[in-house]
Formats: sequence, structure tokens, C-alpha cells
Amino acid sequence: MRSVKLYKPSESGKGSAVQFHPARVGSKKEPALFVEAVRQSGPKPQPGSSDSPFNWKDKISIMLSVDELANIVAYIKNLTNKEIKFVHRSEKNDKESIGVLGLKKPETAEEIKFGNWLMTVGRDRDNIMVRLTPGEVMQLAIISEEVIRCYVDVQNVNYEKS
Repeated sequence: MRSVKLYKPSESGKGSAVQFHPARVGSKKEPALFVEAVRQSGPKPQPGSSDSPFNWKDKISIMLSVDELANIVAYIKNLTNKEIKFVHRSEKNDKESIGVLGLKKPETAEEIKFGNWLMTVGRDRDNIMVRLTPGEVMQLAIISEEVIRCYVDVQNVNYEKS
């Protein structure tokens, strides 16, 4: 499965980018989705330029489980109105967050007009906010559903009739 990168540069240099990267993790090679976000680190390049205003070495990453992805899909498809917020904590210090992901539907008149969803990816007090269009939210839903399908396929569920 291929990764999806969404770039949101701004003229002011305060843009961001997010990547959805499916992978298999752990000894069981279970499917998961890494969400990686980065701030814009320079001015918006001129059209046709190969310069990138994003430094992916400074990214913030969070790995989402199949259960978390199912909650995201349910939220996107309006099966629940409970705003998405996942907080992953360090095993050594449960007060230290090592990853946070939030997803919020458009609420204000302007957000609804432009269809802007808000995704927040962060750790501790360092949060990166990315505005997503409805089409980009659908890409998140589709890639999430594919990771879930991979998980079900890996489980080798036997559906024989009794």
C-alpha cells in the first residue's frame, strides 16, 4: 500500500504537511498506520521549484492501531459525533505523551463553507495543525479502511459453515 503526503504550504511560512504511511509492525507484522506531520520550515517555493519548505527530519509521528483507525472511519462516516483524540503515553512516564492525534469536523460557518477539517498531530506541548479538505479526509478514510482489511486478512479467519 502506498503512502499519501498532503502538503499545505503558506505564503507566510506557517504551513504544514502530513503523511499517512501504512506499515506492518511488531513480531506479528500487524498492519498499522503512521501519521507523520511537519511544519513548514521556509518560504513557499515558486511554482516549478524543486525546493521543499518542509524538513521531514523534524516530523512528529504517531502510530495508529486498527481499533483507532476504526474509530476514525466511524467519525468520518458520521457513525459517531465523538471528536477524535488519541493520546499515546510513554511506558516509563504516564504523564509524558509521546504522541497525540486529534481530528475535528468543521464547525464554524467559515470551516463549513470551505469544508475544513482540523487534524492535530503532536507530542507533549508541540502540536502541528493541518487543515484537510473533504477529499483529503476521504483519503484518510480509505487508507484507514485498507489497513483494517489487511488486519482482517492477516487473522486467517475461518468462516466455514457449521
